[in-house]
Amino acid sequence: MKKIWLLLTLFLIIFGLLFVVKNDAFAQTSCEPPCAANEKCSWNGRCVPRCNGDNWGGCSVACGGGTQTNECGDSRGCNTQACVVPTATPIPTITPNLTPPPGQIFMDVPPGYWAFKQINILYNNGVTAGCSTNPLKYCPEDPTTRAQAAVFLLKSKYGSSYSPPAATGIFTDVPVSHPQAKWIEKLYADGITAGCSTNPLKYCPEDPTTRAQAAVFLLKSKYGSSYSPPAATGIFTDVPVSHPQAKWIEKLYADGITAGCSTNPLKYCPEDPTTRAQMAALLVKTFIVPGCPKKIQGDADCDGNVTFKDYFYYVAKKAGVTLPTTINVDFDGNGTVDANDRAIVIKTLKP
Repeated sequence: MKKIWLLLTLFLIIFGLLFVVKNDAFAQTSCEPPCAANEKCSWNGRCVPRCNGDNWGGCSVACGGGTQTNECGDSRGCNTQACVVPTATPIPTITPNLTPPPGQIFMDVPPGYWAFKQINILYNNGVTAGCSTNPLKYCPEDPTTRAQAAVFLLKSKYGSSYSPPAATGIFTDVPVSHPQAKWIEKLYADGITAGCSTNPLKYCPEDPTTRAQAAVFLLKSKYGSSYSPPAATGIFTDVPVSHPQAKWIEKLYADGITAGCSTNPLKYCPEDPTTRAQMAALLVKTFIVPGCPKKIQGDADCDGNVTFKDYFYYVAKKAGVTLPTTINVDFDGNGTVDANDRAIVIKTLKP
C-alpha cells in the first residue's frame, strides 16, 4: 500500500511541474521582473516574445494557390483562385499609303519638286518606269548610273517602243545577262560611247554618269556620232579649255540644255554625278518630242516636217481619240495637251 501511495505522490509532483511550466499566467508571475504585454514568461523564468497567431505574412503567389505563415510559424493556403491571363491589346496594323495623291505620278516626286514636270514627261512618254513599282518611285536624287544612262538616251532617241538587238558580250564587265547589256552595246554601236576603258574594253556600268560624260552622251545622241562641237572658249570657271569634255559642255550650254550648276560664278561641276532628276531635265531639253532625233516642235509623227497632218493629230487628241504611241502632240512637253500645243503647231505649220 505504501508503494502505491509513493507512486501516486510522485505522479502528482511531476504533473504539477508540467502544469507550472505550461501555464502562462503562472509563468508570468514567476519571471522577475514581470514580462511586458507582448512577452511571456518561459519555463526557465525568462521573458520571451509572445507570437501573434493572427498576424499572417504575404502569400507566396498572386494566384493559383500558395502558402502564407504567421508569427507563430503556422502555415495555411492562400490565393487559390485561378490565374487569369490578360488579353493582349492588339497592335494596330499600319498600312502604308502606296498611292500618290491625285496629279502626282511618283511617290517621291511631289508637285513642288523642281524637276516634277520633266520627270513626269519621261514617264508619260515611256522613257522611264521609275526605280520602284510598289510604291511607284523615281529616286530623283540618286546618281544616274552609266547603265541607266544608256536606256534613257536610246529610248529618248528612238522612242519608248524601241528594243535594241540582243547583246553579244563585247564589254568585259557587261555580261549578256546584265539587265542593260543590249542597251549598252547599242550605245557603243551608235558611236555614242567608247566605254570607260579600251584595253580591255570596259563600260563601267554601275559607275555614276558624271555631268561631263552626260554632255557628250546627249550631244552625240542628238547630232550623231560624227559630230564635233566648236572649240571651247572657257565660259565656265571650273571647266578650263584643256578639260577633255570642255567643248561638249560649252555646246550643251549654247544649246540651252544646261544652265550649269552655279550662275555667279558660272560653273558646271563637271565631275559631279548626274542625278536622275538632272538627267530627266537634260533629256527633255535635248529631245522635246521623245522619239524624234531632231528637236522640232509641232512634229507629232516625227517625220521631220510640220504639216496639217500634225495639226489633225492635235485635234483628234483633243476630241478624245486614242493615238498610236508613236504620235505625240504634247509639243511643249508639259505633260498635258492644251491650247499652247495648238499655238505651237500652227506657228510651225508648213502647207
